[in-house]
Order: sequence, then structure tokens, then C-alpha cells
Amino acid sequence: MKGYFSIKEIYENSGQTICKYTFCKQFPKTNVAYVKYYIGNKLYRNKAGRCPKNYKTTIDKYFVLNYSTIDPDNIHVDFSKEVKDSVLIKELESKL
Repeated sequence: MKGYFSIKEIYENSGQTICKYTFCKQFPKTNVAYVKYYIGNKLYRNKAGRCPKNYKTTIDKYFVLNYSTIDPDNIHVDFSKEVKDSVLIKELESKL
């Protein structure tokens, strides 16, 4: 049930920003995506669930990230929504 409460918290206390998908860590039967993002003068590097299917071609690209304003470590990355706005990307890159 932890996943349900985590998503519920993000939905009820929603914030949105962009993140940089940095790498995919492989395990024998699964994988984990890692992202970097910046919220409230603090840099975060977190797990973002499973890697997207085309993870080798999406590394170092930018995606929409929804987070809980109560706990910015509680995140959900939408790997189907790539961000290509150069202003937003440059702003994030200057903080990474």
C-alpha cells in the first residue's frame, strides 16, 4: 500500500518541475532509473522507479517530474513527457 499513499500524497500536495534522467542501474531481474532535480535551493538525486524501455537513448534527457510539496523526495517521473524547452533546461543545468 505504500505506493498508493505515495501517489496520493503527490496528487494532494502537487508540485511540478523538470528533472534530468542520469542513469539506469541494472539488476538481474529489474532496473532502477535515477534522476537529478532542483527544488527550493536544494539539489536532489533520487530513484525514479523503473527505467523507461528505451533507456539507452533517453539518458541525459529531461522529463516532467511531479513531487510532493510536503516531501520533495516523494516523486513521480513521467518518462513519456520529454521536456525540450531550452530555457527550462538551461535553468536546471545551471543548478546541477
